[in-house]
Amino acid sequence: MAGISEALVATGVGLFVALPAVVAYNIIQKRIGEVESGALSLTKLLTAYVRTADRAAHGVQTFEVESRPSLDSGENLLVPERLVQATE
Repeated sequence: MAGISEALVATGVGLFVALPAVVAYNIIQKRIGEVESGALSLTKLLTAYVRTADRAAHGVQTFEVESRPSLDSGENLLVPERLVQATE
């Protein structure tokens, strides 16, 4: 009988130690995921800023077009980094 009770006590102690460790591990993993997500967002934001600043420093103009003219109107079409004369 001593063997069974010893095994049950060891199992109880193991669970007593393991359950808080698993909870702590999951909390830490969640926090790491949040930090990683924030770092990725910051990286994308900084990359976009640097690319925009680099284009501005080299005089590359970017165009924002609200509406496209029709091809038969004879107007210039704004295409990224160049102008194309509509001939059709």
